[in-house]
Amino acid sequence: MSNHRPENSVLFLGLLVLGMYLTPILTNSEKENIQETQEVPSWSELIDTLSVEVEIPIDTSFVVQNIDNIEDIEIDSSRWTPDYAIHNTTTLPDSLRIYSTDSSLTLLHMLFAKLEQLSTDSAKVVDIFHFGDSQIEGDRITGRIRSSWQKSWGGTGPGLIPAIENVPALSVRQETTGIWDRYTRFGTVDSTLEHSCYGPMAVFSRVYDKGQITLKPHPRGFRTNKEFHSIRVFTGSSTNGGKLKISGSVTAEKEFTIPPALIGEHRAFNMKLSGKDEKIDLVFDEIEVDVTGIDLGSENGVKFHNIPMRGSAGMLFKKLNSKHFTNFMSSFEPGMLILQFGGNAAPYLNDSTSVAKYANRFAGQLRYLRVVWPKTPLLVIGPSDMGTSEDYPMVDNIIAEFKRVSLEEGCLFWDLKAAQGGDGAMTNWSKESPALASSDLVHFTPNGAKEISKLLDTALRAEYKSWVEWKR
Repeated sequence: MSNHRPENSVLFLGLLVLGMYLTPILTNSEKENIQETQEVPSWSELIDTLSVEVEIPIDTSFVVQNIDNIEDIEIDSSRWTPDYAIHNTTTLPDSLRIYSTDSSLTLLHMLFAKLEQLSTDSAKVVDIFHFGDSQIEGDRITGRIRSSWQKSWGGTGPGLIPAIENVPALSVRQETTGIWDRYTRFGTVDSTLEHSCYGPMAVFSRVYDKGQITLKPHPRGFRTNKEFHSIRVFTGSSTNGGKLKISGSVTAEKEFTIPPALIGEHRAFNMKLSGKDEKIDLVFDEIEVDVTGIDLGSENGVKFHNIPMRGSAGMLFKKLNSKHFTNFMSSFEPGMLILQFGGNAAPYLNDSTSVAKYANRFAGQLRYLRVVWPKTPLLVIGPSDMGTSEDYPMVDNIIAEFKRVSLEEGCLFWDLKAAQGGDGAMTNWSKESPALASSDLVHFTPNGAKEISKLLDTALRAEYKSWVEWKR
């Protein structure tokens, strides 16, 4: 296909990585430093006939049973809101509408109630997980919404990050020394790996003997990303155990003993930080251990986790070790799950039958996640406009099928293509000055990602505003 010539992809990636460090973007006195990437599409998730879809029964009675005193929540009328948040659901353009059912809307209202409780309970945390493909790499879409929500409801830091990040992000800079192996359940999967305990990011890194991770707030990132009040280091299997030392340029060193752990075990090592802009060092010594994630931020407020899975079609959640996955997720306070997939499937689906099969398998992933977090709203975001209809003839079918299965499974749905302008939007966006879409007509530029984040935030805040008006 003309839009995916390998030499163009390599050139495109190189130019954008270079541009990330040379041309930071300034917006609202907050500098962004984010990059655009060309992913290598992976269709192993679509043709993996060895995996068995396990249907898990779902108790739909939870909607009635778990309202959590939503009627008693008081609204803070002085809360900060961005200048684009002017709509409620009656004035919101149809193109930005979030589609819902009665049950999924109730769960969304429960999220708003939890956010409001953050004002009265300084010990509470609300975790938002944004899973997606390369469209969200570099923290580009997620980062701006995180900053917006943390300004409104409190909280700091980037949230959950991998031990090794192969794509630089605007939120935090990471460096590693020592001997490390990085494993992912998306893209190219190492078939020799002895387990599937990757954790919710579907990625972990194994350190041997001695290794170090250095974390620094990105100097051009959002202000709230630069305040580190706490850190949690998550580990999995460990052959002989070892030591972990955590220290900061302001925070004193603390040493932890990591005991030997079998495959499937999950541990967390917690430490309070200064809450200032400081460099953090994690030193692993005398050890072979799987590091499944680092949670960096605050002990209260909103945590908005950016979890990109390059090349993924969104079909891998049920391929992760379920016990390890659920134990890991129990470390967080669920607020909302966002799934943004579909673009990687578009090049390989050529008829409505194949699209329907893909969507039905995707529905199985939604059912599984609903079992793990049954009280949590799940928002599905369909793919954007993509190039030409000759190259991607089934994009509209994917969007329609994603909308269908999302509503059938009690989830919310947001049509990204409609939000950006419908057919031909990517071509139009690529002609803007500055460009909002890249020349491959598949990915957003940093400026385009900024616009998408504003549109999504506008849609979510319209639902929030209508809920506030109903409460009053």
